[in-house]
Amino acid sequence: RSVLAAGVLWLSLVAPCGAAGLAPDFTADFRVTRSVLSSDVTIASATLRLERGSDGGYRYSSQLWPVKLVAMFYGDELSEYARGRITPEGVRPDLYEMRLTGRRARQGGMSFDRERPGDVVLTQNFKGETTRKKVPPETLDRLSMQLAIAHDLRAGRESMQYLMADGHRLRVYRFEVKARERVETPVGVYDTIKVELVGRLRVDKARGMDIDAVETVDDFEGGDRTTFWLAPALAYLPVRVKHVDEDLGAFYMNMTRMETEAAAKAAP
Repeated sequence: RSVLAAGVLWLSLVAPCGAAGLAPDFTADFRVTRSVLSSDVTIASATLRLERGSDGGYRYSSQLWPVKLVAMFYGDELSEYARGRITPEGVRPDLYEMRLTGRRARQGGMSFDRERPGDVVLTQNFKGETTRKKVPPETLDRLSMQLAIAHDLRAGRESMQYLMADGHRLRVYRFEVKARERVETPVGVYDTIKVELVGRLRVDKARGMDIDAVETVDDFEGGDRTTFWLAPALAYLPVRVKHVDEDLGAFYMNMTRMETEAAAKAAP
C-alpha cells in the first residue's frame, strides 16, 4: 500500500472558491509530510492551479508527486483535471480526468451530459469499463466538490452535504465546521475556518435523491479523519490539510507558495 494513497482523496478536497463564485487565477504549492517518531518527514509535493473564464467557467488541475527518496520505493504520481462552471444553482462540473502512475497505475474520467433539463447523464470510464447512469444535477466530481464547500462556507453554512461520483461509485459526504483558528504557514499567518469530513454513505441509485436528507454514517475506523483549514482572506483556499490514516498515521499538507493577486493583498 502506497504511503501516498492516503493523500489521493484529501488532495482533491482543496480547490478554492471566492466571493464572486471563483477565486482569482492562482498557482499554489504544498509540502506533504508524514509524522514519523514525533518528526515530520517530507514525502511529496503538490501543486494546484485554477483558471477561470468570463462566462463563469473554471479549469482546475492538481498534481501530487513523491520526493526522490520516496519515489525509489513508491512511484505514484497523481494528476487530476476538472472543467465546469458556476451557475446560480451552484457548481456544475462538465468533465473530470485522472491519471495515477506507479505500482497502482490507473487512469479514468467522467463526463456530465446536461443537454436535457432535470437529471444529468453521468458517463464514467475507469479500469477499462464504461458505465452510464442518471444522477441529480448537483452531482460533483472529486475536484468540484470543494468549490461547492467554499461557496457554501461563504454563504454562512456550518454543515454541508454533497453527492460525489468517484470511479464507478457514488457517495454522499458530509462536512461540518468545527472551529475558527489562526494558522501559521510558510506564506503567512491566516485566520481560517476548520472543516472536517464527518460522515459518508455509498449509494447505488441517486436519481431523484434529496441529497440533504440522506443520513450519512461516521464509519471512519481506527480514527481515520480528514480536516482542512480554509482561509477566507485567500478566497477560501486551504492553507493546511491533515489526514489521519488508521494504518499509516498522520499526514499533513501545508502551503509553501502562493501566486495570486488576492494572496498578495491579504498576506501580512
